[in-house]
Amino acid sequence: MPHDQELTTSPDFPTIDPAPSSLPQSIPDLRTALLNTKSPLFERYRAMFALRDFGAASKEAVLALAEGFGDASALFRYVLSFLLLLYILYYLQDGYIHNTASLSMGNTSALATYGSSC
Repeated sequence: MPHDQELTTSPDFPTIDPAPSSLPQSIPDLRTALLNTKSPLFERYRAMFALRDFGAASKEAVLALAEGFGDASALFRYVLSFLLLLYILYYLQDGYIHNTASLSMGNTSALATYGSSC
């Protein structure tokens, strides 16, 4: 989805999030909000979930999310790891995974380890 199209909630990732997604914005604006370390963490999470809502077809949104691994906050990187795990599972579901709706934050240990080493 090009960044100038309107954002809608993604059916790709039916999760319950700790913060509501930001109101519809462009991917560059959401990327800026995600990476702004002077903003409250809650607002940065809202941008994170809004980027996720662009869905698995938006490479630009995924790349913006991946930039968050440079953040100093281990908690921020952990939540980001969970979101990126959803993308991995989305692409593997036909062959390996059949129920991504039952995921919890506890399923992210490997990605969280990766995120803490970035």
